Amino acid sequence: MAPVPTGTKITLPAAADMHIHLRQGPMCDAVTKALVGTGVDTVYVMPNLVPPLTTVDMAVAYRDQLRALAPSINFLVTLYLSPELTPDEIRKAKKHGIAGVKSYPRGVTTNSDSGIEDYDVYYPVFKAMEEEGLVLNLHGECPSNAEANITILNAEAKFLSHLEKLHRAFPKLRIVLEHATTKAAVDLVQRLGNTVACTITVHHLFLTVEDWAVTLTKVDVAAAKGDAGTKVPAVFAVPRMLKDNGENVEVVPFLAGETIPWTLQVADK
Repeated sequence: MAPVPTGTKITLPAAADMHIHLRQGPMCDAVTKALVGTGVDTVYVMPNLVPPLTTVDMAVAYRDQLRALAPSINFLVTLYLSPELTPDEIRKAKKHGIAGVKSYPRGVTTNSDSGIEDYDVYYPVFKAMEEEGLVLNLHGECPSNAEANITILNAEAKFLSHLEKLHRAFPKLRIVLEHATTKAAVDLVQRLGNTVACTITVHHLFLTVEDWAVTLTKVDVAAAKGDAGTKVPAVFAVPRMLKDNGENVEVVPFLAGETIPWTLQVADK
């Protein structure tokens, strides 16, 4: 490729951030307004509010609120996978322009106490999603479980069998594995074909659990092992970078900025 002459003006199209948290209340007001002028014009909004967005009416009301704050932004809102969600609600979601459904395993991240424990009971919902063209977004971790030898170090790897099982059951359902962090995850996504994709959260690749365990010498040993009940910040819950054993992974992900605003009081914890 020939070098670009000095002084050349390059105009990039607006970006889409496919994983963003906009929160509630004054924080939502501030963060949503701050999106304007950032170069991002489309955002895929996570539903783990308090309470979570479990119905179409709740999601539509939240989208209306966001649009009032930043009319130039295209807000793609999602539903929180929960027992309240039915095939009829999925069909209603399609009619109202809801983009997808986010699945959180119980207790693995912020506001996931209402998360799921068994995917099989949601198969009628997934079937309706497949028929209506809604996206299933998966938070790809299994909860820490000492008996099953699951910790933050292997939580993503242990989850991958669930991803593959869901794809085999619903091959036309569009599935997104959120913030993939391992070569194993990317390899599986590539093998499963064009209805399965993953997002990459860049800051998850810069600060990993190895950095945390080495540099924070006063951290409780139980936290480092990811024992059940220990709360570990999500940014640290990364087993390793996308290159394993020195082998680079070639992948074309889509941007998941994972904007996660916190109050100073919560961040200090």
